[in-house]
Amino acid sequence: MADEQKRYRPGTPEYEAWFSQLYEEKYGYPPPPGYFGKSDISSATFGKGWEEMAAPSTNKGEAKPAGGRRAFRPRALKIGYHQDAKLLVIVFRPPTKVDRKNDVERQSGKAPWVVYEEVDAEMWEELKNYHSTGEWLRFSGVESNKYYRVPGDDKAGLTKIVDTLLAK
Repeated sequence: MADEQKRYRPGTPEYEAWFSQLYEEKYGYPPPPGYFGKSDISSATFGKGWEEMAAPSTNKGEAKPAGGRRAFRPRALKIGYHQDAKLLVIVFRPPTKVDRKNDVERQSGKAPWVVYEEVDAEMWEELKNYHSTGEWLRFSGVESNKYYRVPGDDKAGLTKIVDTLLAK
C-alpha cells in the first residue's frame, strides 16, 4: 500500500497520467501544456514558459465608404499564457494614423502588450477556442481582474513581471 501511495503522489508520472484522464473526462480535452507546473514550453515571442498562438478574431476587414474592403486588421494579434504565473498576455496591433487625403495608414507607435493576472488554465483553453479575443475579455470577467501594460512592450519587460510574480 505504501508503494501505491508513493506512485500516485503529485509530481509522479503515474499521478499525471491518472489526473490527465480525469481532466479529459470532465472537460472533453486533455490538460494544456504546463498544467502540472512544468515550464518546459517556450515561445519565440514571449520566452520560456509561455504558450502562444494567433489571437482569435472575427474581424473580416472593414467596409470602405467608396466600396470594397480595407485590409484584415484585428485588434489583438497574438496571445500567450504562462501556466506557473497564471498570466495571459495579449499583443494588440500598433496604433495607426490615417492620411485621409491619400487613404494611407501609417503605424504611429509600438504594439502594446497587455498582461492579465489570475487567469487559470481553464480560461486559457476557453480563449484558445473562442471566436473573438475582445468578446472573450468582456464576457470572461478577466478585465475585472488586475491588468496592465508591459513595460517596454517586449519580452524583457514580460520576463521581469513573471520573475517578480514567481518570486512571491
